[in-house]
Amino acid sequence: LKATLFDHQLSGFRWLVRQWDQGAGGLLADDMGLGKTVQVIALLAHLHEQGQLAPTLLVVPLALMDTWREELAKFAPTLPGPYLHLGPGRVRNVEWLQHQPLTLTTYDTLRRDQLLFGKVKYRAIICDEAQTAKAHSSQRSHALRAMQGHLRLAMTGTPVENRLEELWTIMDFVQPGRLGSLKAFRETYGRGQAMPELFEKIRPHYLRRTKEEVLADKLPQKTVQVMYVDSSAEQQAYARAIVTEVHHKRIHPLQALARLRLLYAHPGAVTQRLAGLPPERVPKLEAVLRILDAVRERGEKALIFTESRRVQALLVEALMRRYGVPEVPVINGESTHRQAMVTQFNAAPGFRVCILSPRAAGVGLTLTSANHVIHYTRWWNPAVENQATDRVYRIGQTRPVTVYHVITKDPANFPKGTVEEHIHALLEEKQDLARQVLVPFDVRSVQDQVMRAMFGGEAPSEG
Repeated sequence: LKATLFDHQLSGFRWLVRQWDQGAGGLLADDMGLGKTVQVIALLAHLHEQGQLAPTLLVVPLALMDTWREELAKFAPTLPGPYLHLGPGRVRNVEWLQHQPLTLTTYDTLRRDQLLFGKVKYRAIICDEAQTAKAHSSQRSHALRAMQGHLRLAMTGTPVENRLEELWTIMDFVQPGRLGSLKAFRETYGRGQAMPELFEKIRPHYLRRTKEEVLADKLPQKTVQVMYVDSSAEQQAYARAIVTEVHHKRIHPLQALARLRLLYAHPGAVTQRLAGLPPERVPKLEAVLRILDAVRERGEKALIFTESRRVQALLVEALMRRYGVPEVPVINGESTHRQAMVTQFNAAPGFRVCILSPRAAGVGLTLTSANHVIHYTRWWNPAVENQATDRVYRIGQTRPVTVYHVITKDPANFPKGTVEEHIHALLEEKQDLARQVLVPFDVRSVQDQVMRAMFGGEAPSEG
């Protein structure tokens, strides 16, 4: 292994070896940025050294194929290079697969080739970002749980995102039968009851450490800056129109929230007619450009997170115009060669900005060359935002990290707070819940609270 492990990584490696020795499955649920990948690569190197590696199956999201190839080559160059089971030219011979030391494939390819893979008796089956197969009834999940393996290992920093059943699905792969039938699991734990008993049941197969626990003295300082800006005349006019439509029941409040979020990000995201507004008439954009001016003066790098493709495009135009750069990298659900973009961004000297979608880029990427994170539009779930920030605030970061929230006010239309103000308040309130990764986070509840706060009364049903 070409790496010096931190203490928590060394103890994680030893835990993985114990799971292997006992033939017991494992869910490695370390916090984002603690190096789950290098711990698993250490296990693979150990198995190879013991002559126990072949055959091992590694299942990852498509977007992480290149990342795993690079990390394997970097940390364990003496391991046999993985066979990439992907695309129309992939091998469909069971005997051949049985003799491959390490096969790397995707969840969807595994689903398509379930009957082929199911005939191979694997030493270890390892799935990264295991929440990718979190729906118990999905074909991905059925395929994964049908595999044969001495060691079943799942890796994810978010074993539960929306429903506690996601934990049952992952554990039913890791250690089949440990949590009983799904029906019994729902009856016992479905409403969040008996959580201590649930934790005790999974404890032999579950390992999670947080950055606060193990890296308090090893990571640089992280500062969060909250900035408020006043809405522009264009934003106020459109906001009034949206409020009128809600009151006349022409649109549902949830649709109104979506429009208002775009409006306060940039009016051009709501209507093409306003796409060319100068920054001084888009207060949030103007504030972010001022932040980036200071970042540029220091020769540092920044990430900007927003899920809206239209806002991403508007930001690209504004940044190219402001800084005279020929292109601004964007990583979202449509991006190909994400790892190559990350490698290029990290290697480039001086000031750089990368725009990312929090959902598409919130996992599997290391961007520690940046030390400024701007959440341009807020995601409903604080855990998703934390994952996005952890692209920067993780092992390998040597400089202080600053996280920025720029929030638009509009007292003329929303004296009790805009959608941005309410989302910010609720996300801050629910940060502790977001860190409890075995407790589902109810996004719809947050949306309902924002709707009631802004439009009053009970949130009407859609449709």
